[in-house]
Amino acid sequence: MNDTRYSYHDDVFSLKQAGSYVLLLQIHAGTFSYAVTFNNRLLSWSTGHPVKELTEPEELDDLLSAPFKQVIVGIPAAGFTLIPETLYNDAHLQHFARFLNVQADEKVFVQQIDSENRIVYKVTDAINTAAAKFGLPSSVFAAKGWIKAIAATNPEDYTLYADINGNKITLLNYSFGKLRYFNSFKFYNADELAYYAALACEQLKLQPKRITVSLSGEAEKDDANTQRLAQFFEKVNINDLSILKLPAQVAPQHILSLSALTLCG
Repeated sequence: MNDTRYSYHDDVFSLKQAGSYVLLLQIHAGTFSYAVTFNNRLLSWSTGHPVKELTEPEELDDLLSAPFKQVIVGIPAAGFTLIPETLYNDAHLQHFARFLNVQADEKVFVQQIDSENRIVYKVTDAINTAAAKFGLPSSVFAAKGWIKAIAATNPEDYTLYADINGNKITLLNYSFGKLRYFNSFKFYNADELAYYAALACEQLKLQPKRITVSLSGEAEKDDANTQRLAQFFEKVNINDLSILKLPAQVAPQHILSLSALTLCG
């Protein structure tokens, strides 16, 4: 598991100009990351902050209370299920929610992921409370932007897209330009990560030796996860897709899922 923290701050960044900036927040199970943008340019970025900072800010009090032009919050699901648009009906939401085993401290949400799918997902009260200060309309399913970003690249049928955040891997596959597979798993070492990628291929009835794995998030060209995946798959690459104008010192894969939240605004 990779617990690397990243950060970047442009010299021109000033909270006095917050009214012209967009704040992106991506909440994970115990931490969150943020990015501040202006005209699609990255001005500030930091990862690995405790979620408690959102409700009881100390280090980031000035930033989190600034009057930004727009705030977009990606919230993590404690469980989810994809529903084809042709089958979805608001009146049946409670029926779909039964698949999620919703607990007393969880709430259910639904969002359209693309023109053919909706995602029904549950969020813990703790996460809801953390995101509440920014308003429900500002909140989206955490991976929604990443899915939209990949979909816009004309994804290849034999590519398995993977985004790594902490001990979670999110996997995505398309067939003839349509979303075919989406799931996420917790992992604790490179062997488990490779297992879940192989499991996705098995469920898709694809041979790993014909598959390219495209990595984003906490991934490097020669890290342990990449090397382990390379033993099973035809090719493993780093996704260099850029959503924002990035400085040279920020690797596109590290900020892809966070920066892609701009596509949800």
